[in-house]
Amino acid sequence: MERFVWGKITERHIVGPYEIVEHIQKHDGHTGFHVYVNSKDTNRNYRTLDEALLGAIAFRNLSNPNVAGPMAEAAAKILLR
Repeated sequence: MERFVWGKITERHIVGPYEIVEHIQKHDGHTGFHVYVNSKDTNRNYRTLDEALLGAIAFRNLSNPNVAGPMAEAAAKILLR
């Protein structure tokens, strides 16, 4: 397993501009999913791969002024519950 600042990487999931690093968290031993968009760290970690992919999409759209802001904000609020 590859070392990672938050634990040990078990797998990398790449979908288009999104990279999701699946890892064993060193502080509690649970699986976490850390998100990168366009090779840039989003500083976001999620509990499931589904949440991580949705978070990556929301993060990318929130940082893109050409995308409808209210829709992206609604998606982010759902994820942050």
